[in-house]
Amino acid sequence: IGSSSIIDNETGRVQLRHLAEMIENLYKFVKNGYHVVLVSSGSVGLGVTISNGKKPTSRPERQAYAALGQGRLMQVYSDLFSHYNQFIAQVLLTRDDLADEGRFNNAHNTISELFKRNIIPILNENDTTSTEGLEFSDNDNLAAMVAGMIHADHLVLLTDVDGLYDSNPHTNLSAKRIPEVDDVNEMLNQVNVKETLRSSWGTGGMATKMTAARLATAAGCNCIIMKARDTDYIAQIVDGDRSKGTVFTAANKPISKGKIFLSHGLRTQGSLHVDAGAAEAILSQKSLFAAGILRVEGEFESEDGVRLIDPNGLEVGIGLSNFKSDEIAKICKKQSPEIPKILGHTCADDCIVSQRNLAIMVPIN
Repeated sequence: IGSSSIIDNETGRVQLRHLAEMIENLYKFVKNGYHVVLVSSGSVGLGVTISNGKKPTSRPERQAYAALGQGRLMQVYSDLFSHYNQFIAQVLLTRDDLADEGRFNNAHNTISELFKRNIIPILNENDTTSTEGLEFSDNDNLAAMVAGMIHADHLVLLTDVDGLYDSNPHTNLSAKRIPEVDDVNEMLNQVNVKETLRSSWGTGGMATKMTAARLATAAGCNCIIMKARDTDYIAQIVDGDRSKGTVFTAANKPISKGKIFLSHGLRTQGSLHVDAGAAEAILSQKSLFAAGILRVEGEFESEDGVRLIDPNGLEVGIGLSNFKSDEIAKICKKQSPEIPKILGHTCADDCIVSQRNLAIMVPIN
């Protein structure tokens, strides 16, 4: 749930009635045997409200407001869930937490343990400690990564519009809602999601929700975009009703948790520009060899993350390099048997990026 669905744009106050309805409907899922994770924005907006301030324009301001508002946000949720004697737990994450495989697994284990104890984890980005370049940019992305990490069946993104439309419903009265999407990548090329629908409090829009839907569905999770005030319809949508919201159906062959970490958690240190043949092999989930590499960008060590770029400049994959950047620069366009002589030592692996440590990235137009 985003800030615009928690905080009233006019008054800056918490929309308690709508939040109470959401909590009631979430608790129904808990009673029916579901494990529920709530990813919630709102700490910065609440911090602004408490201090009678203005929307922050600098990072220190944003971080200070987040520190002030996060406690109030959890107090609101604690009070609302207490009506059902439901315990909750606060989990704050940064992108750095999910960019390290050990911390990625620790986050997964923590959430799993909370599930065992029938406790609902409430997640938010740790705005107070996150740094530029290591932010999720919005909680839609965080929610999608967590959904993939815990193998969720459904990801529900609550917003101020009733799903995905073929154009902006706020400016075009003839806009039509799209009830179901089977191929999110194809839909991204058909719908103008650049007309993002932002409120005065939120940082995301429909474009970020579409990106989140792409990640979630690739991980085998159905993704629902729907109006925050219609949470009483979530169960019906899960059961197949398409009268509200937009459902993005899960991929038939979901990527593994390890591939989720590679493609969306791993922090890259450089790039490898590859020829057309290598790009085609990467998209077929085959290993990358030196012969297909045109040039190296950036400095990195072996086992660092690298982006794989095709001749058109599109990122087609991401993976762990078996070689240092200066070594790859020496062996670009070379055949595997030539590599030991050029580098002056034998190599444990003759490929630059193994298919085991490779995740493909389908380009968005």
